[in-house]
Amino acid sequence: MTKDITIIDKQVTPIVAQATALAITDSESLNEASTLRATIKDAIDHVKADKDTIYRPIKDALDEVNARYKPYEKALDTALKSINDKMTEYQTAIFKAQKEEEAKIAARIGEGKGKLKIETAINKIANIEKVEQTDDTGFYNKPHLVIKDPSLSTHGE
Repeated sequence: MTKDITIIDKQVTPIVAQATALAITDSESLNEASTLRATIKDAIDHVKADKDTIYRPIKDALDEVNARYKPYEKALDTALKSINDKMTEYQTAIFKAQKEEEAKIAARIGEGKGKLKIETAINKIANIEKVEQTDDTGFYNKPHLVIKDPSLSTHGE
């Protein structure tokens, strides 16, 4: 392989030097440039062909490896998506049920018969099944702020 590169270098270097030094000033130098251009194109084809003799078997082997493993990668990607979808569906249902239960408890807070004290409501809400928020589940409940009375907001003052 080093011999091939050395031969290519010996062929390419003078052509490049000749092209760099060429100045087109008349029709004779234009014809010389045209001939040199054809020589350069031939050299490019030769370099590409030589490179291809080395590159093609490697590319073919890589294509074969990719073809061999692609069905497994695709099947695993499909399985992962299926699991992710099922986890999201379950966690969304749990999260929705949690919020509904919290709203029911919050609606019962107050004084009098059938109402809950704040401490009791807090304890009941704390005991509601919650969605685990870990890297493994991939489910995160991002808290957000809802301002029900804008006059109480300190934003913009």
